[in-house]
Amino acid sequence: MGAGRAGDLVRCRESNLTTQQRSRRGFSLLELLVATALLGIAIVGLLTLITGSLANSVVIRDFDRAAMLGRAKMNELLTVSPIEIGRPMGGEYNESWGWEAVVTPFEAIPPARVGGHLILRVQVVIWWRNATGRRQAEFDGYRTIRVSAEQEGLLTQVL
Repeated sequence: MGAGRAGDLVRCRESNLTTQQRSRRGFSLLELLVATALLGIAIVGLLTLITGSLANSVVIRDFDRAAMLGRAKMNELLTVSPIEIGRPMGGEYNESWGWEAVVTPFEAIPPARVGGHLILRVQVVIWWRNATGRRQAEFDGYRTIRVSAEQEGLLTQVL
């Protein structure tokens, strides 16, 4: 019986050693490979999202810039006097950004004669070139003018 107890003691010490060895041992090679693969998949997914969001931010930046340029050009055309009616206008800010505009009669408050009022429609197009080609944003505004003697002849042709 004494030998049985000694054998149990040895097995108990061996099981304690293996538990301690397991806790000190660390990760197996298989566990490291799986963790590395999962981390790689997560990083590729995040990089894909970042690339997509950067591309979207460029598009948003371009439309934001077009909106600011369009508002500035529209304000200029709504306040300039006298304004040319029916003649296309345009210009470039630089080699990849520009504008086009046309002012047309929208509605004549009868009569559209000298001294009468006329509502004008101001159409502004801001265009730009990027990697995908030519893009544009369109803006409309309205203003009234008092018809002058010079404009009366033009209005009879346009209206």
